[in-house]
Parts: sequence; structure tokens; C-alpha cells
Amino acid sequence: MNKSLGDAICQLQSIGCVFNSENVWANVQEFDDPGLLSYAIENTNHWKPFLTDSNRSKYFVANKPIPSIQLSYLKYMEPMREDRADAIALKIQSYITDMFERQRIKENRMRTKWNNQMEETLKNILNMCENKRKKARQGAVNSTLRDKNLDDGDFQQAIQTIQQNINSNAKGLKSWGFPINVTFISLPMLWEEVRNTQIHLANDDDAEFSLYVYVEPYSHNVLSVWFYLLVLTKDKRRNAIEAGGAGMQF
Repeated sequence: MNKSLGDAICQLQSIGCVFNSENVWANVQEFDDPGLLSYAIENTNHWKPFLTDSNRSKYFVANKPIPSIQLSYLKYMEPMREDRADAIALKIQSYITDMFERQRIKENRMRTKWNNQMEETLKNILNMCENKRKKARQGAVNSTLRDKNLDDGDFQQAIQTIQQNINSNAKGLKSWGFPINVTFISLPMLWEEVRNTQIHLANDDDAEFSLYVYVEPYSHNVLSVWFYLLVLTKDKRRNAIEAGGAGMQF
């Protein structure tokens, strides 16, 4: 990483150890901030070496490779069945729905009206987002591992089509929302992601909300969780103008 020690935006936040092809040194200084450290590696009061003259022969035998403790082949658990992933998605959706309603009453003293007619549209959006993310995970833009058939233009066109479907199903209501993707850790963590959007603070007692949760299972019980939270509100300003000013066009 080509960064200076005094760089205020250096991504390196702390240094616990350093190493090269010969040894590993543990930082035993009072600080771990890169800008506050002494880099005199030979000073054992600042850096404690893992290998010393006395123990080097214990780990290294002349002209022999160091034996590895790692398995020669790593076998990962198969992804969970789709029906189990769907059951988890329903549990997450039930939990988020309950927390959303509670928080809306607590902070706004308003009821929550759910619009279930949008679920199929939101499901299509999240399936498309996961497929896009799954292909992109194979490498960066210039990576040889990247899917050669990945066309961002087609994806953008599909998103525009879905947005048109949302507007069509909204039946004249203004819609606002977005997808969220996180790795499953706990239900409270998922709720925190939703709460941080502050959509529950929509100050409209007639607002309608739509939520869909999709879970994509990966190896070793890793779950990619997608939310789409949508709020539908009446454009009261527009309705008032149309009611009081016939003939005006928008």
C-alpha cells in the first residue's frame, strides 16, 4: 500500500505485527497507530520477534520444507436447501414487520398500513440484484474471472422496466424505496439496517409500506439477505392543486 505514515486518510488504522520472508515481529509498543510507532524492528523493546537464534532450529530444519498444518483440500458445506432459505426469509420478514410497526408507533404514534400487492414486483427486483451481485463477485471490472456476459446496460434497462412496474402498481401514489443487501448475522442487526433508513419515520398516517425479504444461501451456512422496503404516499400538494385548479397540467 503506497501510503505515507502521516497520511490522514490512510486506510491502515493499526499495526499489530509486521513480517517478511525471514521473520514475524509483534508490536509490543504502547500504541498501534501507524503514525505513532517506531519502526526500529531490531529494537526488541518495540518489536518482539517470533523467531530467535535459539528457537529457529526448532521450526526450521536445514534443506527441508516447513510442514503445513492446513488440509491439502478444503471442503466446504453445501448451501442449505432453498426451502430452508425461504423459511428463514419469512421469519426475517415477520420480525422486521413487527419491529417496524412497533418503532413507528413509538416514534410517530402512527399505524402501519402494508401494501402486499407490490411483493411480486419487489421479489423480481431482489432476484435480479442477487444475480447481478453473484456475477460481479467473481472479480473486479478488469478481472479475468468476471462473467464475460455481464452487461450493465441490460441490467439498467431491466431496473428501469421494474421501476415502471412499481409506478404502475402504485396507482397514483408516490413511491420511494431501495434494496439493502447484508450478510446474515442476527435478527437485531438486520433490523438495525432497516431502522437506519428512517423510512419508518414517514410522517403520513395514510402512507402504505411494502416489504419483501429474499435470502440466497451460500456454502458453509453463509446467507445473503436482501430487503426491499418501499413507502407509498399520496402527493397531497398535487392533489390539492388539481382539486382547486382545473385545467392545470403537470
